[in-house]
This record gives sequence, C-alpha cells and structure tokens, in this order.
Amino acid sequence: SSSEYFPIPFVAKNWSLENDANITMAFYGRGGMTTDWDDTNSSATSYLCGGDPFAGDPPASGQGPYCAGKAGVDLSQAFLALNYSAKVGDNFAWGIGPVFAVQLFEANGVGTFAPITKTFAESGGTAFPTSLTNKGHDTSVGWGFAGGIWWGISDGVSVGLAYQSEMSMGEFDDYADLFAERGGFDIPSSIKAGISFLANDTLRVNVDVEHTTFGDIKSISNPMQNLFSCPIVPFGTELENCLGGSAGGGFGWEDMTTYKLGFEWQQDETSTWRFGYSYGEQPIQSADVLFNVLAPGVMEQHITFGLTRKTGNGSAWDFMFMYAPEKSVTGPSAFDPTQTIELQMSQLEFEIAYSF
Repeated sequence: SSSEYFPIPFVAKNWSLENDANITMAFYGRGGMTTDWDDTNSSATSYLCGGDPFAGDPPASGQGPYCAGKAGVDLSQAFLALNYSAKVGDNFAWGIGPVFAVQLFEANGVGTFAPITKTFAESGGTAFPTSLTNKGHDTSVGWGFAGGIWWGISDGVSVGLAYQSEMSMGEFDDYADLFAERGGFDIPSSIKAGISFLANDTLRVNVDVEHTTFGDIKSISNPMQNLFSCPIVPFGTELENCLGGSAGGGFGWEDMTTYKLGFEWQQDETSTWRFGYSYGEQPIQSADVLFNVLAPGVMEQHITFGLTRKTGNGSAWDFMFMYAPEKSVTGPSAFDPTQTIELQMSQLEFEIAYSF
C-alpha cells in the first residue's frame, strides 16, 4: 500500500476544582487504517477475482486487487472526551463522562462485489448497488461514555479499572451496500484493568490487561464466508447475508485481549524514562484475508520507549517511540482457493508532546 504516513493529533486541557475534583477535555484522533493499492503497480494485481478454478475458469483479468481499478479504504476517527473526576479520601478516585466521535470513511475499487450485495440480490439481479464503492468520503457521528476508578491500596501499590462503552454511530449512507446493517459501523467497547507498584524508590512497574469487543460490531466481525449464503450465489438462501444485509459479510475480526507491561524510571527530578511492551493476538482469521486486503490490521506486538523532561518553568516535554515488529497472516483467496494471500505489516510511531 502506498499510504504509509499518518499524522495523529492530540490536545487536552484540565481544570482543577475545589476538593481535588477536576474537569478534563481531550481531543484526539485515530488514523492509519488506510490502504491505497494502485491499479497498475500493486503486486496484488489481477488475481484476486478469478473465476471458478475447479470448473476450469481462468483467473479474471483486470487492474487492482479486486480487478476493479485502484482500491483501498480511508478510515479516520476523531474523539472529544469530557470527564469529571473526584477523590474520595486520600486513596480512592473516580471519573466519568461522555465521549463524542466523528468518523470519515471512503472505499474504492470494490465494484467486483456488486453481484453479492443485498440490493442486487433483492432485485433479482436487475438493480446494481449505488452505495458500494467510489463514493468519496462519508461522515458518521455518534457518542458513548467512559469511566474509571483508582484505588491506592498502599503507598506503593495501586489498582485501576476503566471502561469505554460501545459508541453508537450513525450509518455510512454512501456505503450502505458495503457494510452490514446498511452502513452500520459502531465503535467497539473496551475494558481495562491494571496494577501499578513501586519496585524501589525510583522504579515503578505497571501491568494492564485490555479487552476490546470487535465481535459486537457486525460490519467488523461478520465473516466473509457469510457472503456464500447470499441468494445470488449457487445454493445461497439468506438475503441478509449479502453485503449490506444485517448479517452481511465483513472483515471477520474477533475480540482482542491485549497484555501490557510498563516500567517507569525516575532518573532525577527532571527526567523520567519509560519502557513498555504489549502483546495481543491479532483479530484477523486466515479465511478472511481477501476482504482484509483493505484493512490489514495484523499487528500483535508493540515495543515502546519514552522520556519526560521537565523544564525550569514547570512545563514538560514528552517524547515517545513505538516499534511494532513485522507480522503476517496467510490464507486462501475466497475468489480462487488455489491462490494464497499474505497480509504483512510493520509499524513505527514517533510522538512529541508539550504540557504547561
């Protein structure tokens, strides 16, 4: 994919109130779920939309991964979180507040899938879908809430629990023939628990476990195999299994549990160093690699380094570097089971922040 660089903004403001209460506003983005497979230079050209090899059909010809020209998706998300937090005594704190979100989405080069849409099947093969591909960017807005608690068990040990609800988002109307539930694309919920303790006077150790419920979002979790029950396919009988239906084939992502370990070393009064490692089994199944050419989120490990440097005026600079080692997922093409598709990715991230 030729899309490789993504700026991701973050800004936050905290207002301190009486009795150790706070109001916090944070605006942040998510990006990087973007692919851009060129119609002439992609290595995945001409072979992912073949005929039935067992019937002697040759692979279909055409440019782009799905033989419909330049293909890819662009998904960007922006969040605005408002939070109220307060302390109960010296050893317990809580916070809660709404989270608002805006999503932008665009898909190109997936016209090959037009015959297995609900629109086409419901019409008896007379009406082609108009909300499947190459519609430009569409917008979806919605909201949810987030909350958390913190308990200081002792001077050196504390635990925390945080939850973000599933975010109910409006449909992508321009892609109602692509996503399940006529363009539904909610943001999954997540829950995280962690413990933090002092190993000595200068070293703190943090351990977190986080679970994200991709399986609750049909457009993300429905397996691509559902499409083979669409009535337009031989022996198919389930209209809702076509693209755009309530059970329409999707990316086949499963729930993901991520385990995180972090170390924080305070070198002196001005410098704090951090190291982190996380592991979570990637959510894509080998049977769903064909659709996930559009969204190959296969990363499992993340290694991070960070530094906070305080200045003389009470401000601070933060620097962070993340490396996600290369990971690949391999599986057969649903268009031609004699072919194998390999999704492969590695990532680098650099972050800089200034607080005052």
